[in-house]
Amino acid sequence: MKIGTKKSILQKITIIILTVLCVNLTVPTYSNADGGGILASPFVDFFCSIGDVVINLLQKFMQGNSQSTGGINMSLNAFLMPSEEYYASHYKAGKPASECIHKVNPQDEFDKGWLSLLGAEVDYHIPIATYSPEEIFKGEVSGLDINFINPKYDEDEGGSAATLQSTIAQWYVALRNLATVGLLCVLVYVGIRMILSSTASDKAKYKQMLIDWIVALCLLFFLHYIMTFVLTLTDSICEALSNSNSAAVSVYDESAGKSFSTNLIGLARFNTQYKDFGPKFTYLIFYLALVTYTVMFTWQYLRRLVTMAFLTIIAPLVAFTYPIDKIGDGQAQAFNMWLKEYIYNALIQPFHLILYTVLIGTATQLVEKNLVYAIVALGFMIPAEKLLKQMFGFTKAGTISPLAALTLGALGGSAAAKNRAKADKGGDSKEDESPRYQRTHGTDGIGGPGGPGPGIEEPGMQEQQSAQPGDSPMPGGEGPTGAQQENRSRTKSK
Repeated sequence: MKIGTKKSILQKITIIILTVLCVNLTVPTYSNADGGGILASPFVDFFCSIGDVVINLLQKFMQGNSQSTGGINMSLNAFLMPSEEYYASHYKAGKPASECIHKVNPQDEFDKGWLSLLGAEVDYHIPIATYSPEEIFKGEVSGLDINFINPKYDEDEGGSAATLQSTIAQWYVALRNLATVGLLCVLVYVGIRMILSSTASDKAKYKQMLIDWIVALCLLFFLHYIMTFVLTLTDSICEALSNSNSAAVSVYDESAGKSFSTNLIGLARFNTQYKDFGPKFTYLIFYLALVTYTVMFTWQYLRRLVTMAFLTIIAPLVAFTYPIDKIGDGQAQAFNMWLKEYIYNALIQPFHLILYTVLIGTATQLVEKNLVYAIVALGFMIPAEKLLKQMFGFTKAGTISPLAALTLGALGGSAAAKNRAKADKGGDSKEDESPRYQRTHGTDGIGGPGGPGPGIEEPGMQEQQSAQPGDSPMPGGEGPTGAQQENRSRTKSK
C-alpha cells in the first residue's frame, strides 16, 4: 500500500502555502521606515553630487576665480557650505521672516546625508550657487562675454572677450588691409571698363559699379562702428532688465532665525536635504532638470561666442565682396547674410532675458511654491527662439556654419552674373529679327508657335528659293508662268 500519491502531496503543499498566506495577510506588518527606506538618502545624495560637481566646474571655468568657491572641488558636496560656516563668513542680511514665502526648519526636517553613515558630524548645507540660466541671460558670466570691442570683464576676471580681443584685432586689421588692396584692384578694373565701353548702357552699368565700390569702401572702414552699436545696445538692454527684476528666492532658516537669498538651482538643491523621501526625490528631479538646462544654455552661448568671434574676423572680407555681389543681380547676398547672423546672435541674449524676466522674474512667488512652472518656462525658451526667427525674418540665421552660407552667397552671385551676361548676349543678336530666321525658326524661339522648328521647311519654300531674281510667283502660289519657263529653257541652251 502506497503512503501517498504524487497528486496528494502537491495538494498538501498547496494547502500549506495558502494557509500561511492567509495568516500573513490577516496579521498586519508595521514598519517605522519612510517610503524610501534606509538607502533613500544615499541614493539621492549620490545623484545630487553629480549635479554639484557640474555646477562647481561651470562656476570655476565660466565665471573665473572671482565667483568660484576656491578651486576645483570634486567632493560630493561641491558647492555647498555648512550652515555654521556660511553664517559666519558669507552671510548677508536678508529679508525678514514675514516677507519670505519659503520657510524651513533644517534641524528638524533635514537629514545629515550619507556622510553621517560614516560617523562624520555633518550639518545641513546652504548652496552658494552663482551660476544658472539667470546669470547667463543677464550677462554676468565672464566666460560668455561677446563684446570684443569694449570687454565687460578683464582677463583677471576670466573674461573671454578680453582674452580674445588682441588676437581678433590682429586678424581684423590684416584682413582689412587685404580687403583694401582687393578693392583697389576692383577700382582699376572698373575704371578700365568705363574707358573701353562705347555704348551708353555699358557706361551706366559701370557707373553703378563705381557707386557700389564707394559703398563697399565706406563699409570697410565703418563696419566696426556698426558692430559697436549692436553690442552696446545689447549690453544696455541686459543691464536695464537685470537691475529692474530678479528671480532670487529668499529662504528663511527657522533654526538660525536668519534668511538668505539664492537662485532656483540653490533652492532645489537646498530642499533635497529633506528627511522624507517624497519631497527629497521630487526636488532631486527639479535640481537635475535645472542643471540640465544650465548645461544646454551654456553650450548654446559658447557656440554664440565662437560665432561672434568668427563673424567679427571676416567682417572686412564681407565688405570686399559687396561690389562683386552687386554686379550679378543687384543684391549683396554675403553682406545681408553676415548682418542677419551678427544681429541675431547678439540680440538673442536680450530676448532670452526678456522672456525669463516676464515668465519667471515677475512671478517669483509662484516659482517659490511651484518649481514645475520655472522648468516649463525655461523649456519654452527654445521654441520661442524659433518663433522669433520666423517673426523677424531670421529664418536662415543661426549659429551653424556661417562660412558655408557666405560662400554659397558669393557663388550664387557669380552664377547669376554669368547667366545674365549670356542672356544679354543672346538678346542683342540681330539674327533673331531677320525675316528668314523668323520663317525658319519662328518668332517665339526654336520650334515655337511662331513657326516650325529647325530642319522643317514650309510648303513652297524650295520653289521660292530656286526662283530667279526676276521671277514672280502667281498670286495663288502656283509657281512660274509659261513665259518664264520658256526664258529659262533659252538660257540653258545658250
